[in-house]
Amino acid sequence: MRNLSSDGALLLLSEMIALPAAFDLEVPHRQRSYTAHVRWRARGRVGVAFETQPEAEIVPLDMARRLKNCEQDNARLKTRIRQLTEAG
Repeated sequence: MRNLSSDGALLLLSEMIALPAAFDLEVPHRQRSYTAHVRWRARGRVGVAFETQPEAEIVPLDMARRLKNCEQDNARLKTRIRQLTEAG
């Protein structure tokens, strides 16, 4: 990845890699994931633009992962409570 900005990035890829017109791009050092849209391709270089989102909706990637884990834990606990209540 080159020329990373808040609006997009330049990706260096093998010309053999198939890339969809839109995809999610994870940027670990920013702890973020972006919805990217291909704007141009040329000799192993791909210019992508990031879908703009209001600042209030942007959630750091680590926080989104923790939230997903908490939701899964919550669902498991609800299932366990239901099992214990029915056995009771």
